Amino acid sequence: MLRWRDSVGFKSLELEALALAEDRVRRPEETEVKSPFHLVCCNDSDCEIIVPTTDWDIPVSQSAKVLKKLRWRSRPKRALIVKKPNDKDTTAALHKVHGFLTTRVPPIEVWVEPAVAKDLGAGFKTWEEDKGDDLHKYVDFVVCLGGDGTILWISRLFKNRTVPPVVGFALGSLGFLTCFKIQESSPTLTKVIEGDFFITLRMRLCGRIVRKSGEVVKLEDVTALNEVVIDRGPTYSLIQLELFCDGLPLTKVQADGVIIATPTGSTAYSLAAGGPLVHPALTGMLITPICPHTLSFRPMLLPDSVTLKIHVPETSRSNAFIAFDGSHRHELHKGDNVFIKFVTNPVIHMCKDNESADWFQSVNQALRWNERDAEQKPFEEPALEPVVELAHTESPAGPDAGLDF
Repeated sequence: MLRWRDSVGFKSLELEALALAEDRVRRPEETEVKSPFHLVCCNDSDCEIIVPTTDWDIPVSQSAKVLKKLRWRSRPKRALIVKKPNDKDTTAALHKVHGFLTTRVPPIEVWVEPAVAKDLGAGFKTWEEDKGDDLHKYVDFVVCLGGDGTILWISRLFKNRTVPPVVGFALGSLGFLTCFKIQESSPTLTKVIEGDFFITLRMRLCGRIVRKSGEVVKLEDVTALNEVVIDRGPTYSLIQLELFCDGLPLTKVQADGVIIATPTGSTAYSLAAGGPLVHPALTGMLITPICPHTLSFRPMLLPDSVTLKIHVPETSRSNAFIAFDGSHRHELHKGDNVFIKFVTNPVIHMCKDNESADWFQSVNQALRWNERDAEQKPFEEPALEPVVELAHTESPAGPDAGLDF
């Protein structure tokens, strides 16, 4: 929003931001032709004051920063290895990574999940199952041995807390988020331990269900790295939903459901439902309908600061169901409300090259985006026939002989 210099009633966040930027705010002068102003740009947590230059230009910086690095302030001490369950290849890879980390000088302490430690026996450290809430306080980085589903599982392990840097080795079926090869585990893990690597901050969604009676279903520890899906479940009729953005009516949904996806999830269920590809540096909330009744219901990208409210009206022919990354499924009855917003704590995802290079490579190689079996052939220039010049000879009677006008 834009506020003139004589505005009153600034909120507390605006006042704090103004106090920090007071030395940059221009004082009005009688001789000025144009009235000075500044911009107050706010979200839920803070405000930014943007002051025009002396030439009245607005120096707005680029908010999407695609080059992000992590540097250790001291050497990492502890790693968590998470493997795909019931898979002999990931078990063999776990022993390989465990041996490399524990035999270094100084060694890295390695943890595995309680269920994995029970299966593998002695020699593997873990935590007590009822004390997993503080896992983020002890683990320096996470080694993922599996596919994209294993990345989602790691996100659930740390609940709504910041997930330590995750290095993903591709041992699954798709491997969109796991860009490292297990054959290169030693140099990759050396790079992780030494630090100074590019990362992607992958945002997650959280939700809260408020029943018609006022009862609140607590979902504080439930997050979605890919998407939150509200669908019709086992019923055959379409569901009706009412969407509100920051309290403002957005639209009414009559469809099989609706997907609220993150940029990470834009290449998952949302893409299959017709949604766009969204670069992970853009922290927007993507709304994609599932088989809508109206063809004009197109996907929409909203700012990351909004709170989305989904209401199941009394006129809906059936109840709806909500799921977070395919789990924690709850039934939504008529009159219930769901509130969805972004979690402030991201998943720190290690890049092989950098954020853009990894994403473009995954889009092209894993999804085979816009791939053709054959390139269109260029037009071929027609072959020119040789020009034959005829010798010119004059008639003995002269050049005008035989012309009768």
